[in-house]
Amino acid sequence: MTREVVRPGSAQDAAEFVALLRALKRSSGRTLRQLEEQAVEQGAALPRSTTADMVRRGTLPRPELPAVFVRACGHGRTWGSG
Repeated sequence: MTREVVRPGSAQDAAEFVALLRALKRSSGRTLRQLEEQAVEQGAALPRSTTADMVRRGTLPRPELPAVFVRACGHGRTWGSG
């Protein structure tokens, strides 16, 4: 599967940033449960309910969540690169 490069700096507002998070989740192919499990394996917490809220709303998530989310999606290297 080709990974989509997500550039958070390209977002013009909170809604676009959240749309980038949605694209990241979609390209990961992982379910909310799988993202939660992956975060736990990496020593972090990312409850399914929190993730669902994060990708459903048009507001910015808490500052600590995007990094955990990106790593759980398996896109740590492509987040913001290029």
